Amino acid sequence: MSTARNMDSFAVPPEMLRERRLTPKKIRKRREQFAIVPMGTWYERLQGASGATWQLAVYLIHLHWKGDGKPIKLTNGMLGEDGISRWSKYHGLRELEHRGLASVEWRPKKSPIVTPLLLSY
Repeated sequence: MSTARNMDSFAVPPEMLRERRLTPKKIRKRREQFAIVPMGTWYERLQGASGATWQLAVYLIHLHWKGDGKPIKLTNGMLGEDGISRWSKYHGLRELEHRGLASVEWRPKKSPIVTPLLLSY
């Protein structure tokens, strides 16, 4: 019996196993990244926007920076990981367009191509 009790002291808590096993490397690495939100344009124009629009805006700013300012093909995959549904994406992009923060090329049955505006690094 004492051997069983000693072996239990080496057991790894289930939370640690679950975190390591269920979180893909791509997502773990992405959680370490950051985005800088321009205060004078984006921050001020996003006042009063919904939470999903804010999340979408920060995501677009990050992708714009990582992609050297090229237009972004905005797929549902990684947005879904952040809890942004395709409907929230659609409404958020409409709101960003309305606020003058993004230009969106809407394509039937395809992901929209988004160009964030008023960003300079």
